[in-house]
Amino acid sequence: MDKGKGALALVTVPAVVVSSMFAFILLIAGGNSAGCTVPGATVDVAGVPSTAIDGYSGAQLQNAAAIMNAADSQGMDLQAQLIGVMTAMGESGLQVQGRGDTAGPDSRGLFQQRSSWGTLAQRMDPTQSATLFFQKLKTIPDWQSLDPSIAAHDVQQNADPNFYSPYFAKAQEVVGKLGGVDTNCFTAKQAGNDYPWQSSTIDTLSPLGYDYRECVDFVAYRLNRDAGTSHAPWKYTWSNLTPLGGNADQWKTSWEAHGWQTSHTPIPGSVAWWGSGSAGSLGHVAYVQAVNSNGTVALEEYNWNDNHSYSTRTIAASAVDDFLYPPPRT
Repeated sequence: MDKGKGALALVTVPAVVVSSMFAFILLIAGGNSAGCTVPGATVDVAGVPSTAIDGYSGAQLQNAAAIMNAADSQGMDLQAQLIGVMTAMGESGLQVQGRGDTAGPDSRGLFQQRSSWGTLAQRMDPTQSATLFFQKLKTIPDWQSLDPSIAAHDVQQNADPNFYSPYFAKAQEVVGKLGGVDTNCFTAKQAGNDYPWQSSTIDTLSPLGYDYRECVDFVAYRLNRDAGTSHAPWKYTWSNLTPLGGNADQWKTSWEAHGWQTSHTPIPGSVAWWGSGSAGSLGHVAYVQAVNSNGTVALEEYNWNDNHSYSTRTIAASAVDDFLYPPPRT
């Protein structure tokens, strides 16, 4: 099994010091992958299925259909429809809410829009509130290249940029079945072996503080890339990403110590994690390229089966011990 050796045994060697923060500009999920251009789908609101889709039913599915149609009427594609439905799932559970919360007592509707967004009648109407959402989404620079949750956050200005991520797979299921379209082409934009140290000597430290061509170094590179940097100064190194230990089996402990989210539910761009009990003595980590509707995940990884090389595989999500969500981006 893979050995995800990190810098734990080499703590006398200083890791790279992170000196600045970067804006998140790269896609980890939801953007058009190569060759994937999908127009928006029009849905008959009155003809939505009578059976539930991933836990959503009745008026919830009618509201999702209204959101999809609002995007289509704005000339926006399937990616926008996914973002809109995902956002409303997170904000209201696809229900027209007639109340706000402590942070926004005047928030109303599917998107919990505040009074500055429009009249109460507009915010309480599924089509009009969705139209307001998509009109704002259009103003976000390069919104198509952003992680869906980041794009939604830029529109909603909510507290947690990653808040909507757990709803993306659910939005794929609902939008796909309502629109009769394949949403699985919306996966990570940049797949393939982009690891910059493909020929570097193993058992020596990379600039990230892990050993070259180990699973941990590849995944650390991807987390950096997805956070907006692919060169020094790095945002995440061993010293601040997994200071409790660089080996793969110790990554979840570091995530928990940081207070970062872990889940049995995968999202694109997360870390597939195995502890020492199920993946050799040092565990293993891989990068989740895509989450498929059939319960599988597409992985990219280094050093699977001790080959110190790049590889891909698709496995059941249930075969992964846990998923470590990307660190919050500030």
